[in-house]
Amino acid sequence: MQNVDFYSGKIVRNFPPQFNREDPEYFAKLAKINLKEEHKTMRKASRILSLIIALCIISFTAGLAVGIKFASGSNKEIVDEQTRVAVTNIGQKVTNLIKENPVAKSGTPKNEKRLFAKEDFPYIIRVGGQFNKADSQKIAGIVSGQGHTVILSKDGTGFNVFVGPYRNQEEAQANLMKVKTYSLNNSAVIIKR
Repeated sequence: MQNVDFYSGKIVRNFPPQFNREDPEYFAKLAKINLKEEHKTMRKASRILSLIIALCIISFTAGLAVGIKFASGSNKEIVDEQTRVAVTNIGQKVTNLIKENPVAKSGTPKNEKRLFAKEDFPYIIRVGGQFNKADSQKIAGIVSGQGHTVILSKDGTGFNVFVGPYRNQEEAQANLMKVKTYSLNNSAVIIKR
């Protein structure tokens, strides 16, 4: 549709006053503004919906608690004394935990039992010798893909690949046979940690 009369050179259609005929990027800017407005509206609607869902959950829970209270009689407590004490003291317990600061200089908590402690898991399988970073990650990917726990450790310039640890030598021996079937082209041996 033509906007200009070619004989007279005058504009044929009247545009609304907010329409800027001089700006060639008017429609592109208008599209960006509309997109931003849509996103604002969607975020606002999402927040309102979240608020409505939260209020529904709160009102349902409150209604359930009141219903239990009325159904069981006015003298019966909704929460038993042991639960009330536990919930009341939880804030104090958290405060005490924060004040104690159980993290030692090494970065592990003082009283926490170490995962896979040497005393409980003394055996481990060493796969091959030292590898470069890429080869060690490749081997670790193959072995861990078969469901084994893999430990990579850096030793000087190379990397060592370990599988395990295991509680006893029989368990380590059974897993050693599995590791040898993965065609890693390396020797694997059981060592004591």
